[in-house]
Amino acid sequence: MLHDELQRTFHTTFVCFAVLVFWDYLQRLLVGLILFISIIKTLKLCRYIKTFARLGNVYRRASSDIMVFAVCCVLGFKGSK
Repeated sequence: MLHDELQRTFHTTFVCFAVLVFWDYLQRLLVGLILFISIIKTLKLCRYIKTFARLGNVYRRASSDIMVFAVCCVLGFKGSK
């Protein structure tokens, strides 16, 4: 479609790539979401291994501190712009 239009006009007219950019962005977003969900599911499976279960308990106890740190980082980066 786009390739045919480029060949037909021989690069003499403007061809809008906005649609391609949108679909590329959407694809990257979906791939990232699928990867994130896969990592979460894998980490949930790792609960059954004793070492990972202990690590999970550490993260569960420190979750409020980690959340406060994340909020401070987001606000710090947002405020620096």
